[in-house]
Amino acid sequence: RPDAEQLRRIKELTAVPGPALTDSGRQANPAYLLLLDMERQADEVLALHSERVPSPLQSDKYRFQQYRRAEDATPLVELLLSRDRRAEIFTASEMRTRYRVLLSESALYRLPGGRTPELVNDQATYLFKLMERCNRLFLQIVPFTADIPFLDADFTVLKFRDSAKDFA
Repeated sequence: RPDAEQLRRIKELTAVPGPALTDSGRQANPAYLLLLDMERQADEVLALHSERVPSPLQSDKYRFQQYRRAEDATPLVELLLSRDRRAEIFTASEMRTRYRVLLSESALYRLPGGRTPELVNDQATYLFKLMERCNRLFLQIVPFTADIPFLDADFTVLKFRDSAKDFA
């Protein structure tokens, strides 16, 4: 959990409309922006993440720590707004996208800034609450003992109904 000063700062920042990504002076990867747009239109998202928890499944503490450790100067309000927009795939009532994700067990051990009990608890609690709230989220862990030749890096497939082609 963020300490009292961090909570105060978060509330202060979120009270002011946050900057759009393009207003922050940074350039977003066009392929990433395309993925975000198409993800919201997909009937189903199939995702594999081998070494990290993906953005829409990250607790605020995980996300803050990740950006802090990377020495990224993105304002906290922008991080919150970005995660909230991405997490709408789970929470918006009009969204019907099924989100199926495989996480390597190592993604739960390799946490930003190291594995601390506080961060483990915060991230696990966030995942459990998200799975309780969203019946379209299916999360499976690939254990270290899985009988597979290897586990590749992150990969996402978007599946579409009707005549749209799937997207990887």
